[in-house]
Amino acid sequence: MNIFHRVPKFDFMGKWGIFFTLSLFITIGGLIVTFWRGPSLLSEDFTGGYLTQLQFSQPIDVGVIRTLLISRGYSDVSLQRVGEQSTRIIIKTKKGGGEIISIIKEAFPNQTVEVLGEEQISPTMGETVRKQTILGCLVAMVGIMIYVAARFEFRFAVGAIVALIHDLLVALAFLAITGRQVDSLVIAAFLTILGYSVNDTV
Repeated sequence: MNIFHRVPKFDFMGKWGIFFTLSLFITIGGLIVTFWRGPSLLSEDFTGGYLTQLQFSQPIDVGVIRTLLISRGYSDVSLQRVGEQSTRIIIKTKKGGGEIISIIKEAFPNQTVEVLGEEQISPTMGETVRKQTILGCLVAMVGIMIYVAARFEFRFAVGAIVALIHDLLVALAFLAITGRQVDSLVIAAFLTILGYSVNDTV
């Protein structure tokens, strides 16, 4: 079955200047915002903090809880829904794990809130995770570069690494500009981008 009546032709190379300028603008703008945000870009997985997992008796809107905690001074709160029933959430903050439980129970008196787990992430642990993350990305890039150089040519390997760095910087720019934080799930996404990017490049 033919979707197009005629073969579409997109002159990407003829418009390389436009795409190069757009890519450069996004990358540089993302780096500026990244340095401007500083440590606030990193989640509690890297800087240390509190992790609280709660179970609700009825489905709960994560957005409502986020708005509630931000209004109480937890501007750095990060929430993650667990499962498809919307009854279990993970709350990450840089301060006050126990206080958050009291705030939520008072705000939702009709809900039965069960504390499934509380954990304090020390700054030392966060520093270890950050170093291991950087090391993992570097090892992945070196491995990709060696494979592409051995399988094809060294200049292709250099091009592949440049493309990988570009894709990661664009993803980082999106996170920085939209006010999101880098956590363990984002790192997993970055590694996924590495794999798909090199596959597309090859």
